[in-house]
Amino acid sequence: MQKSMNQMIPLANQLNGLNNKLVSQITCEQKSHADLNAKQLKEIESLKSTVKSLESIISLMQKDSSLKDSDIISLGTKINELEAELEQAYYSNHLVD
Repeated sequence: MQKSMNQMIPLANQLNGLNNKLVSQITCEQKSHADLNAKQLKEIESLKSTVKSLESIISLMQKDSSLKDSDIISLGTKINELEAELEQAYYSNHLVD
């Protein structure tokens, strides 16, 4: 009985050592996983912020574009008015001659 106990002690110590090694590996993997998750969450938040910024820029560009469109329409109208005045002045000048 003593002999089998003496044989079990090294096996128990070996199992204990392997268990400790596995616990250490699991702990390292959990930390690595947590670090990766934190990094990915940080990247996701950064991307969300970038998306919001780009949406704001797009919105401002659309507003600016619509202002430009209205400016173009306004300038087109003004050009038409000036062309009409020029045409009227041309005909008035030629009728007088």
